[in-house]
Amino acid sequence: MAKATPPDGGLSSYRREAAELFAASAQRRRRRAIADPGPIVEIEEAPSTAPARRRRPAPGMSELD
Repeated sequence: MAKATPPDGGLSSYRREAAELFAASAQRRRRRAIADPGPIVEIEEAPSTAPARRRRPAPGMSELD
C-alpha cells in the first residue's frame, strides 16, 4: 500500500514559511537604507603640536625595529 502525501505536505509549508521570512528580512533591509544622507561635512582640526603616539612594542621586541 503506497503512502499518500497530502497536497500541502511538510516541505510545502517549510518553503512557504521560508519565503515569508525572506520577504520580511528584505523589507527590514530596505527600511534601514538611507535614501538621502545629506551632505557630508568634514571637520577640520587644528594641527597638533604633540608627536603622534605609537603603540608600545610587544614584549621581547626592541623599539628600534
